[in-house]
Parts: sequence; C-alpha cells; structure tokens
Amino acid sequence: PENAAVSYYNIGVLYGELDDAENSIKYFEKSIEADPLYLRSYDAVSRVYELLGEPEKGGSAFDGYLKMRPGDTDVLQLSAEIYYRGGLYDEAAERYEMILTLDPEHRDALFSIGVIRMKKEEYGKAAEYFERSLKQQENNAVLLYYLGLCYEELGDTEKALENFRKTTEIDKNHINAYYRMGNIYNQKGILKENVNVFDEVFERNSEKKEYYYLLAAVYI
Repeated sequence: PENAAVSYYNIGVLYGELDDAENSIKYFEKSIEADPLYLRSYDAVSRVYELLGEPEKGGSAFDGYLKMRPGDTDVLQLSAEIYYRGGLYDEAAERYEMILTLDPEHRDALFSIGVIRMKKEEYGKAAEYFERSLKQQENNAVLLYYLGLCYEELGDTEKALENFRKTTEIDKNHINAYYRMGNIYNQKGILKENVNVFDEVFERNSEKKEYYYLLAAVYI
C-alpha cells in the first residue's frame, strides 16, 4: 500500500502505451487517491486530456493539487500552458494572473499574458506586461520585438522603431525586425534610411535569398 500511488501511475502509463485513454485516466486517478500529493499523476492526467483534444479538462486536472498547494507557481504554470495550447486564452490568463499575485515579477507569466493580450488585440495592455517583463531581461530580442509590434499597432512609430532597433542590435539576423523597420520608414516616406537599413543587413546575409527580395523591394 505504501507504493500504491507509484504502481497505479505505472499501470496508467502502460495503458497509455496501449492507447487506452479511459483506463489510463482511471489508474492515474487511482494513483491520486492513494497519494493526493503525487504530482506526476496529475500531470499525466492533464496530458492525456490534452491529447484527447480536451484542454479544459487538461488544465483543470491540477485543481485538486492546487487546493492543497495553492502557492505552487510551477503547477499553476503547467495548467496555464495547457489552457494556452488549447486556445483557452482567458483561462490561461487567469492562471497566469494567479501566479502574479504570488510572484509579481514572474517573467514567464508577464510575457505569457502579454502574448495573450496581443492575440486578443489588446495592444496597450500587452505592452504594459512586456514592459514589466523587460525590466528583468533587457537583452531579450523576442520580448523587444513583440513590444515593437505592440507600439506599431498603437501608432507609436518612434517607440516601435526604438524596440525594433534594439532587437537587431541583439540579434543582427532578425529579419522580421528589419522588415518592420523598413515598413515604418516606407510609411514615413524616409526612403534613404530604408535603403541604408537593408543595405547594411544585406551585406551580412548575402547568401540568403529573402534578403535579395527585401532589398529589391526597397529600391523599387
């Protein structure tokens, strides 16, 4: 009996290998009954539901564990990620916000909520979360690029350019950041600056065909 949780878990894994989801879930739940804090079984149940295309059940599979350990930010993040991958963005954001109540500077939660807000076209709110996350990781090219996209959507082209420039300073081959900069220069009618940007990046990437296309488009 003292090893029942592990044994039930292993039986659940074997049923999973047989593609028998019903019995797999059944034995993972038996494992949880034997040891309500055996986290591997909660994780396993959630992943089976995710494979079955039921992200709502997958994300909520951790609820029993979280009632006993409400301050476990790692488990809250596991749950949020399943909701996110399943397209349940409101549910995912709710879990990430729970993380922030426990750890206001949790950078993964800040970044993830920013991405969710972008998907919902709430660019102002997204930028707020990205800015908070940026305070902890100034040299994150992905974060700077997303922040630039938000400011571009908000019509603040100066801030957008600033963040795209910083992106390219960190990642000199970030073609999308160069493309967005070029797009803004086109809109502003600053064609010479546009040519300079793409001339510079082309010199470093002359072996890649997409840069020929971009430079040609600028000259046109």
